[in-house]
Amino acid sequence: MATQEKAYAEIRIGELLDLETSVLRTLCLTVNTAGSELKYKILDTLSGPDFYFPVNGAIFEALEDMHRKGDYIVHNNLDEELRRRSVDYPEGCFLEDLFAGDLPHASDLERKVGRIKERASVGLPPRPDDSAEGEKRPEGSRAKASTSTKSESKPAASSNNATSDPGLRIGSGAAKNHHSDPDITQIGLKTRREPEPKSRPELPALGKSSPIVLASEGTQMTSYLEELELKQGKTLESGFAGLDEVMDGLGPGVMVIVDEERDRLSGFLKQLTDQIAEAARVPCLYVSFRLSKDLLRVRTLARLSGVSARDIEKGRLRKNSPEWKKVEQSGKQAAAWMKRVFVVEAGKDTNLALIRKMCRQLLDSSGGATCALLVDGLENLGKDGQSVTSSAAELKELAETMHLVTIAATDGSKPVAGPSVDYAAVLRDDKGGLVALEVLAAGETESQRLTFEYLPSIHRFIDRTKS
Repeated sequence: MATQEKAYAEIRIGELLDLETSVLRTLCLTVNTAGSELKYKILDTLSGPDFYFPVNGAIFEALEDMHRKGDYIVHNNLDEELRRRSVDYPEGCFLEDLFAGDLPHASDLERKVGRIKERASVGLPPRPDDSAEGEKRPEGSRAKASTSTKSESKPAASSNNATSDPGLRIGSGAAKNHHSDPDITQIGLKTRREPEPKSRPELPALGKSSPIVLASEGTQMTSYLEELELKQGKTLESGFAGLDEVMDGLGPGVMVIVDEERDRLSGFLKQLTDQIAEAARVPCLYVSFRLSKDLLRVRTLARLSGVSARDIEKGRLRKNSPEWKKVEQSGKQAAAWMKRVFVVEAGKDTNLALIRKMCRQLLDSSGGATCALLVDGLENLGKDGQSVTSSAAELKELAETMHLVTIAATDGSKPVAGPSVDYAAVLRDDKGGLVALEVLAAGETESQRLTFEYLPSIHRFIDRTKS
């Protein structure tokens, strides 16, 4: 019976480790997402003392401060912050694990946060090996893992009793290391037997309730202004004055543009990509299911130089001709801002998980708060049989989680409307040889109409909305 009780306690502790790891991973993966519902669900509900494992509590407090201050959260920054706080997390505790994997769904995260909060309020029964020694732990106290073979205890490494615990692993695989051996005292990568100290100091019990604290608006205003400051300047310039006016600039979210003429739509999306990179000075990821990198480069040079794309592609220009000099000069002048444009030729293996990794890589490498994601061929992004609307909904979740400006293009004549998009747009022929872009914002009933002159030979759009 005693052995069964010990095994049961180990399973419960392993389950807690998985729960806490998942929550910490969510905070690490919601990179620079000021409006992330997932992030604020955690930060507004939990605190350091709610975590059963002290090292997890210390990591949470570091992440909480970094999020509140708007710090850029990547592995190196978190590691530096923990070292600054003298949090000596154990060997075998790989912080990199917290930056790998996918984000949980909101409902799943809410369940996990609730279970951690519930555990903090009611406590966890003492481990069977503690009871065998005749020790009684106060209800709600944290786990005591062996930190040394000596009887001395390490001093606290952080506030809220966040002590160093070399037996804990920050990783989802820790819960698998359960054994029936009742003498195992560590959980995670290290599952060796170590002798218990002769005496171990008790950690203070977590309070079951907290007193109500009233704070004046004057006291809160400074921190509120800091949070507001983080939200400013997140909209990007599109390079089209009319589009910026209609959308109040490009903000985090999803816009889906449809057009029956794929070639024209690809030209519009690529021009939009280049203009965002140049004007907004942020990295832009262009995922193309339709055109190759070489063809896209030719069209960019044609648009910038005014020289026919077909002539450039077919090699019809003489090296010393005025046309070639225009192409060469345009390419060299654009090289600086084109360093912020990343083109990916998409294939059957290109999915949302891969795009997420590429966007995170751009954010990590640039140190920016946002980037732009443009997908040409949205109908090819989803799994077999998945609708464009479903793919757009998945893009929206990605955009909100990672704070991305996301624009996707797909063929068709009707807008992809509904809660899955923030803006639905249709590109179609207009009077007088012009092209109209009708933009409908979510929740609105009337669309805004923009007018462009389209030059198909060089794939250039010129905003004529106010002409």
